[in-house]
Amino acid sequence: MEKLHGSGNIERNLVIPTMSPDAQGMYTPRFILILVLAILSSLGTAYAAEKINGFAQLAPGDTLQIRFTSRGCFHSYSYDLTFTRTPEPSVSVAAVRLALEGPEPRPKYRDAERRERGHLPLSESDFAGLDTLLGFYRTNSLAGCTTHDEIKISEIRDGKVIATEKFKDASCRAHDVKGVLLIDALVQRLSKKKNNE
Repeated sequence: MEKLHGSGNIERNLVIPTMSPDAQGMYTPRFILILVLAILSSLGTAYAAEKINGFAQLAPGDTLQIRFTSRGCFHSYSYDLTFTRTPEPSVSVAAVRLALEGPEPRPKYRDAERRERGHLPLSESDFAGLDTLLGFYRTNSLAGCTTHDEIKISEIRDGKVIATEKFKDASCRAHDVKGVLLIDALVQRLSKKKNNE
């Protein structure tokens, strides 16, 4: 606000907007928008902070479910893996055929077919190798490979999802990590077991 004095000088008063209700007791739309954005931001942070406990810490009765999808120049496949400890570690594997539902640039896929591949007993060292793989996914920021893997891991307790993590890997570097157990290696191990039966 400006006032003109007789001497020709202009006095300026600074008006500072406040976040208090207006004369009718209502908050301004701008304040409400800022409040809503702050709440949504904190919810997003809380969701992102939910991490699965890992494979070695998997409690009897709990389940870890992985959807692993890999696409590259000469391949495209997807697997659902269900890890349990009853009481020994084990995994059940299903191959999933995905069908394209939406157009580029962000295509959407739906499950078109599911085939159970079988059940594989695991060891504690296998679970340790999978925890190493999980650690790689959590920290990897490299890219540059034509193979793109998408990984979604959910921890389930009493039929309810208690934590979910999602990763994308386009580095082709997971196999370089010492002590890692790759999802592909588990699937190949299951295929060899079935061929020898």
